[in-house]
Amino acid sequence: MLSLKRFVSALLAVILPVLASFPALGQSSGTTVLQESVAAASEPSLMPSNEELVGEIVAIRKAAIGTKVAGQLASVPLFIGDLASAGQIMATLDTQDLELSLLQTEANLEVAKARLKILETGSRPEEKKQAEEEMRQAKANMDNAQSDLLRVRDLCQSGAVSKSARDAAEARATVNEAQYQSALQKKALVDLGPRLEEKEAIRAQVRQLEAAMKMARLQLEYAYLRAPFNGMVAQRFSDEGTYVTPTTPIYLFIQTDPVYAVVNCSERLIPLLKAGMTAKICLDAFPGLCFPGTLRRVPAMLDSKTRVARAEFMVSNPDMILKPGMFVRAKILFGNVESGADR
Repeated sequence: MLSLKRFVSALLAVILPVLASFPALGQSSGTTVLQESVAAASEPSLMPSNEELVGEIVAIRKAAIGTKVAGQLASVPLFIGDLASAGQIMATLDTQDLELSLLQTEANLEVAKARLKILETGSRPEEKKQAEEEMRQAKANMDNAQSDLLRVRDLCQSGAVSKSARDAAEARATVNEAQYQSALQKKALVDLGPRLEEKEAIRAQVRQLEAAMKMARLQLEYAYLRAPFNGMVAQRFSDEGTYVTPTTPIYLFIQTDPVYAVVNCSERLIPLLKAGMTAKICLDAFPGLCFPGTLRRVPAMLDSKTRVARAEFMVSNPDMILKPGMFVRAKILFGNVESGADR
């Protein structure tokens, strides 16, 4: 029995120190593994620098363009592949009716301005003098009529003239007095000039016609289709003689320099992408010919079905070798980041 107790005590003395060391070993091992993982992830040699991505060339700007007013096309000078600079005329409508409308509006405006000038100038000295003469003549006629009426009344009382003669004299006196009052009112109006309300009405008419003239000029300008940016005609939809509306496209117009090389990036590469990162863009159409591209911004989202994002690398294309729709292969240089990109 004593020997058994000694054996158990000796066994416990050996096992307990070994068991006590297990947590420390586990903690030390875990820390070491974590540190090794972080170090491995930070090493540039482990970046997927040799992975090749596929995509296509895409125009940065693309627009189906047409005129802003309806009409019949008189000139469509450009064809597929033709270049146009920003502001260049690309198509023209028949402008005859628009030009006549502008001329008519300008003439109406000139008439309204002339009328306003007359009102603001007021009555001319000749008009005032004429009104004064008419008033004096009317007063003289009224005075004569009153004198004749008094004389005829006296003669009528003495029986020298009939009552009908007296009635006629009274009628003439009444008419001449009304004419005198009318002349007085006319002279007062000439002295005062046009009413303020009449002037304001003509001023409003002038403003209305000025706005109409600006609109007519704008409509005439809209009859000319101008290039919205520097680019190339990708498609031509209409020819001369076609009646078009503002919703009718005449050209498909694209920007050719620079262009985007849009490649599909898998989900695991998204955390490694940075704005300003460069890539080597190669084309199957031109074996051995590659172009540098710069990532302008990090993709904002992934496709929920394919789990890939579209990364846009801007590529200079002064010789217009790169055509929208071309298949490209890209190798992203993860260690190379240019400054000045949109983040």
